[in-house]
Amino acid sequence: MSISRIPVLLSRIAVHLAEILLVVLMAITVYAVVARYLLNAPSLYAMEVCTYLLVAISWLSIGWVHYEDRHISVEFAPTKLKGMAKKIAHWVSEATVLFFSSVLVWAGYNVVQTAIEKGYKSPSLLKVPLWIPYGFIPIGAGLLILISLTKFRSKPTSLPEANREI
Repeated sequence: MSISRIPVLLSRIAVHLAEILLVVLMAITVYAVVARYLLNAPSLYAMEVCTYLLVAISWLSIGWVHYEDRHISVEFAPTKLKGMAKKIAHWVSEATVLFFSSVLVWAGYNVVQTAIEKGYKSPSLLKVPLWIPYGFIPIGAGLLILISLTKFRSKPTSLPEANREI
């Protein structure tokens, strides 16, 4: 396996974990609705757990979404560019992603470190240590950096294929 495939493999593992967490999120949501409306016993924890799961799902899948070009983007400019102008636009785009992701890793790490040092916990009955959900920010941004570095070396593509499978 070449070293350029490692970020893709890590992002693929992360997106599969996000898929599993999405199924868990759906199950908890169904449980919460059934408990509230059929059993008349609302769950105290479902909303908070679902919120943390949604954070994890979002950040774990961000690298793969960028790799697959499935993010929201402005497509009219890249389709009009040809040759060197298209390559430069690609490099500028990836450099911007690298910069933004680097800031997120740095800031996310600082937030996680502060949450650990000060013992931040959620104000609910669960008392979840907040470094856990905060930790998904630098992890996801780190995956995005790895994918962006991989894409930086690749050729710019035209529009993403509409029927490409994950």
